[in-house]
Parts: sequence; C-alpha cells; structure tokens
Amino acid sequence: MYFFAHCKTCTVLDGCYLLDRKKPTQPLHPHCYCGKKHISINKVKKNSYAYMPIIKLSKYIFADNESSKGKNFIFQSWGYSIDDIYELQQTIENQARENYVEGNYELRGLDQYGQRVAIPIDLKGHVFNSGWMLYPEGEIRNTTPFGGWVK
Repeated sequence: MYFFAHCKTCTVLDGCYLLDRKKPTQPLHPHCYCGKKHISINKVKKNSYAYMPIIKLSKYIFADNESSKGKNFIFQSWGYSIDDIYELQQTIENQARENYVEGNYELRGLDQYGQRVAIPIDLKGHVFNSGWMLYPEGEIRNTTPFGGWVK
C-alpha cells in the first residue's frame, strides 16, 4: 500500500510503501484523515531502493575507536575487514531491499523524522537487525548497519 497524508503529523509517511499487515495502526492520531491506496507489488519491486552510506561501515563498524562499540570485532570474527566494505555495502543494501519489499521488517519508532524499520540481514549465517528509515516511492536509507541480534 501507499500512504497519502493530509496533516502535518502524517507527512513523514506520505508516499511510503508499507504492506497492509506491516503498517502503523490507523488512525495515527485524533482527527486523522490520512489514508492509503493499494499499489501493485510489481511497482514496489521496480521502484524500491536501499541506500547505506559507505561511512556507516568505514567510520562506524570498522572504526578503530569507541564509536564501533565492539562491532568491528563481531564483523572481523565473521571474516570481514575494512577491505570488504564495498562488498558489505552491496550485500546489506540488496538484502535490506529484498526483505523490505517482501514485508520482512518490523516497525520501530515513528516520529517527526519518519518511520523507522528493523530489517534482518544474514551474513554468513549470522542474522542481525539493521536499522532503516522509510522514504517515499520505496526508498529506504540506513540509519544503523548493526541494530542488534534477531530474536
């Protein structure tokens, strides 16, 4: 489905793709007149796009300082290094897009900045959540590459 918004509160969802079974509960607030319209899954598959800035890997996951919070050791234990960041970026983006389109995501916080979702990523049999923000027309942008283990 495709959200369309008429009010300031819902504007962050305007144009976002969400499956009916994985959408925020409506109405989102009192006196909400916003809605949804159904679109073809083929359109979602064709238009969806995942973007993760390379800096999320180079300066966050593989940082040699406290900003990594031990995540560099996790990825290194799986056989990855700073030399693999472009391969990792591509793999994570592809999996995130595929999982998003298939509805394999969990809603997280919705606020004035947008709707966050947790999308599972599988690297060499290690499954963890990656954090993403929804944008119109099926675009998702990474907010955190490693958001904790899938339960």
